[in-house]
Amino acid sequence: MPTELRIIDRNGPEWDALPDDYWRRPEFWGLMWRMPDDDVDGIESWFIVLPDGAGGWQTTDRASLRKEGGIWQGERWTVTGTAPKITVNPSIDSSPEWHGWIKDGICTP
Repeated sequence: MPTELRIIDRNGPEWDALPDDYWRRPEFWGLMWRMPDDDVDGIESWFIVLPDGAGGWQTTDRASLRKEGGIWQGERWTVTGTAPKITVNPSIDSSPEWHGWIKDGICTP
């Protein structure tokens, strides 16, 4: 089932109302909020609550990981558009809970 992304303010009432197990509850899937301390290489970091209880994912995470010289390396996801209408490539694999795409602000398996 498609899930639409929607922004909440970390200083607002929606944030204060988030329960400890928000990632498990369908009404919170698709929420996203800015994580400016995690911006990398000019890329805005947004935390997104993935569908199906898969937890969270950040737009500045690495799409692939390999260790080189004791440091984790790898390409980042390509994120285009303006939040919440972002498109992400490649797909996000948070198996076994969810594997899918974010296109134009919609999460689809």
